[in-house]
Amino acid sequence: MTILKSRIKLNTGAGMPVINLGTWKSQPGTVEHAVAYALRDVGYRGIDTAAAVEEALLESLSKLNTSYLDLYLMHWPAPMTKDEEPDRTIDWLDTWKEMERLYKKHPEKLRAIGVSDFSEEYLKSLEQCDHRPGSQLDKTTSEFAFSDMISPLIYCSSCHQPELRDFCQKQGIVVTSYSPLGSDRSPLMTEPIVLRLAEKHSVTPATILISLQTSLPNTTVLPKSVTPERIKDNAEVIQLSEDEIKELVTLSDTSPYRACGPE
Repeated sequence: MTILKSRIKLNTGAGMPVINLGTWKSQPGTVEHAVAYALRDVGYRGIDTAAAVEEALLESLSKLNTSYLDLYLMHWPAPMTKDEEPDRTIDWLDTWKEMERLYKKHPEKLRAIGVSDFSEEYLKSLEQCDHRPGSQLDKTTSEFAFSDMISPLIYCSSCHQPELRDFCQKQGIVVTSYSPLGSDRSPLMTEPIVLRLAEKHSVTPATILISLQTSLPNTTVLPKSVTPERIKDNAEVIQLSEDEIKELVTLSDTSPYRACGPE
């Protein structure tokens, strides 16, 4: 079954697509065609991109040929130079405050803001901000609601992070799982558990891994591809049993993988 029309409701009342297209590491010249195909021919409504803050916001709007962004994220609490080296002259909390300022300044351009690759410790730091992170501005108090934010994090079968997931669920934070196939070269697609379940259900290993994420509460997922056939196939999911979900989650113990560490 396809769930491209399915949405997870945020506390703001807005709906976020359950399945979205990832574009990380996609090459120029191919990613444009992939995005166009996903939107026009398959029916995707969520596209993940990357950029910096205010100048990049306007640049992103221009490149995407749209007047607004549904969601604008801080990539992680680790400022970097243009050479991709650590920039210790910038406080990441200042970056968040700049995003808040942009959200207030351009409500017609930004419908939500959130964070990516944040550990529980960093999320709690945001909770203590004078203006708390969230996806909708309260026009009366000029504050954000912590429970309205979105937190994309690596959450594939080999990086379950149960404590962080539990924290997000208690706080009402929607989690977006990226790298559901295990990141580069899709290593999880050859795991015996995945292959066995794929044969059992007569589907591809990718369908099993993506279906795991869509089976979890308060979770959306970002499978990445530039191949039209795979973009289409990645929108198809199946219903997994509770025992199958528990079995797949054990990959976090037997085949652990993490793209971005918490430190």
